[in-house]
Amino acid sequence: MMTKNDLIVGVGVAALALGTSCGTASAQTSTRSSVASAQGSAAPSAAQSSDTNGDIVVTAQRREERLITVPASITAETQAALQRRGATQLEDVIRNTPGISNAGAGQGNNTVITIRGVSTGTGYGSLQQNTVALLLDDIPVDPATASIGTTNLRTVDIGRVEVLRGPQGTLFGSGSLSGAVRFITNKPDFSGFGASGEVTGATTRGGEGTFSGNLVVNAPIVDDKLAIRGVGYAYRDGGWIENLNTGQKNTNRVETYGGRVSVTYKPIDRLSFALTGIYQDSKDLGAGDSYYSPTPGVPDYRTTSPLARPRVAEIKNTIANLVTTYEFDTVNLTSSSTYQRRESTEDVDYGYFLPVIGAQVGIPTLSGAAPGPATSNFNIYSQELRLSSNGTGPFHWTVGGYYLKSKIFGNSGQVITADAVKPILGTNILAALATSGGQEELAGFGEATYTIANRLDFTAGVRVSRTKVDFTTQSGGLLLTGNPNPATTVQTNIEQKETAANPRFSIAYRPDNDTTFYVQAARGYRVGGPNLSAGLAGGAVPTSYKSDSLWNYEGGVKARFAGGRVRLSGAFFYIDWSDIQIALKQNSVNYTGNAGSARIYGLELEGAIRPTDFLELGGNFTQSSNKLTSNSPNIVRVTGQIGVTSGERLPASPETQANGYAELSFHPGGHDAYLRGTVQYIGDEYTDFGKQGTKFGEFATVDFRAGVNLGTFEVAAFVDNAFDSQGKRSASDATTFGPYVAIPRLAFRTRPRTVGLTLRARFGSEDR
Repeated sequence: MMTKNDLIVGVGVAALALGTSCGTASAQTSTRSSVASAQGSAAPSAAQSSDTNGDIVVTAQRREERLITVPASITAETQAALQRRGATQLEDVIRNTPGISNAGAGQGNNTVITIRGVSTGTGYGSLQQNTVALLLDDIPVDPATASIGTTNLRTVDIGRVEVLRGPQGTLFGSGSLSGAVRFITNKPDFSGFGASGEVTGATTRGGEGTFSGNLVVNAPIVDDKLAIRGVGYAYRDGGWIENLNTGQKNTNRVETYGGRVSVTYKPIDRLSFALTGIYQDSKDLGAGDSYYSPTPGVPDYRTTSPLARPRVAEIKNTIANLVTTYEFDTVNLTSSSTYQRRESTEDVDYGYFLPVIGAQVGIPTLSGAAPGPATSNFNIYSQELRLSSNGTGPFHWTVGGYYLKSKIFGNSGQVITADAVKPILGTNILAALATSGGQEELAGFGEATYTIANRLDFTAGVRVSRTKVDFTTQSGGLLLTGNPNPATTVQTNIEQKETAANPRFSIAYRPDNDTTFYVQAARGYRVGGPNLSAGLAGGAVPTSYKSDSLWNYEGGVKARFAGGRVRLSGAFFYIDWSDIQIALKQNSVNYTGNAGSARIYGLELEGAIRPTDFLELGGNFTQSSNKLTSNSPNIVRVTGQIGVTSGERLPASPETQANGYAELSFHPGGHDAYLRGTVQYIGDEYTDFGKQGTKFGEFATVDFRAGVNLGTFEVAAFVDNAFDSQGKRSASDATTFGPYVAIPRLAFRTRPRTVGLTLRARFGSEDR
């Protein structure tokens, strides 16, 4: 039977894990294809960054290239494509892209991006860096250790989105262990004044309305010298979860507002300054979870919540960036200076633990609120300086240096408001945690490509980084120290230093301008970090964990035929992942360490065919296998067991994904119009290794959209999740202490059927 000391340690570490994660946690629409897959042969539209042949031009290798020639697995979507299928946020990008998924146990800023199955669970342990880099232009949005959660970037006035599968450490640094997602913004336009706007209204079955609006204004100030561009937006994503304990409905609403101002100044032809300021405030009014299984007496199990009150979480991002570029005769010099401030606040009611505590202290009916407020503030400065060749010869290269320094300050705690508890426990402060620290990184990188006969490319590059992480924590409260005196604290000082080298090699062969074959090998890594629970285990838990890394080997082909009417691409990949950062257990205390290795391999396919001028069919498919290749006796399983064995499947990692679409284009009254249907399927996933724990995934959704471009105005109607799938996009396991169930199994379901209408208007330089 569980003892009181066991309870204190168990609940204390649970509170610590939850508390710290909470605290740090316009252009004309084309009637052609809405997705440019990795072969880079989507038809042209005004919103695309394209060359004269209509091919999408990307900057995945820090220079402009036709997507079809880049020796890597990349999906690029233009602004027109994003608007055409109604993609407004990061999650929408993920849903339509092969090899990338979201298993985050939450919504909004709780997205957990996984590329090619590189995953160890549905959430974040300790203060781990993300495995996928998220960038706005070249700005790392969540760059540092302890950057809990993923900023939910909105797609307003985004020229294109690039999803880079496979490690990108050579050019984009740590945190791109398995890939990167880049949002490329539209820049100020010197050609003339313009404006665009968009409003959307929608209703969700069983929920409340969704409303959004955005405005873009572009203005040249001095001809060919100075221009400014401003963006503003607001979203209210309506909720649909009901809180049975309070009767409150629609508790999982997400509210987001923000803006961006960009100024470009060119005093002379060769020199340019681009200054950008960004602000976004995103608030989740609830986690979006409901009971995993139907509850007797509850007519709709999607609209229930076991929590005493919903979780409220808010993340504010402020970014200032200055890019200075000078074009020499044969090289370009670029400097990018960035300051970021990330503020998060969260308040979670841990009242579901009170019956467990009550049973141990003789109050079986104990109930009430147990507020768990948490705050954190990040201040991050980064500087990159790079030199790139700009000639037309066979040799192209990029070299540069990078520096990052971050500071974090965080506080979290847990308090019981029930009056009956303090006389027994001697306190109502269960936990109090204060954290301060930061990360410092210095790196040098370079990559070069040599082309033979304009057909054969050899590329090699490397990035060498030196990283230092240091943290100090003060742990107090009964659950963290075992002492009811709030003045009793445990201090833990943590320092971690590492040097990592990340090379990349590739060979590409182009028999003609419409076909590319390639092979590549690349290494990616994720920096180590602190264990805030180290002071609670009598020295048995290490104060930090080191980086994990992987090698990705892949071969692929990109091709188009019949004048671009048929487009195909495919890639086979093999990944060796070692020193995996994962949850371990020692002396009844959970912590993050490095344990085990894994092997992942798979196939990614994309394609589209346009048999007539008015019909296009397309889709993508991913099939993979992901398994451990070593035994790890200390890994904590969600079942409470300790240890995993070689051959077990990784958690939160779908092995099958597929998307398909059909689009009809027609011209009523001389106006461009379209009708589009899309289906998305994601295979089964599990919260634990070896297909154990709670199952989720294995569902499909169907969306329909129809729109007409009337010139200045455009109208689009949509039905998302048309057949009202109740698919579980993520899940969490029950939290138990001996015979006591503190939290039952929970599911995070896809949004019910949503019907809506979007109206866009474009004027001046934006109406092209």
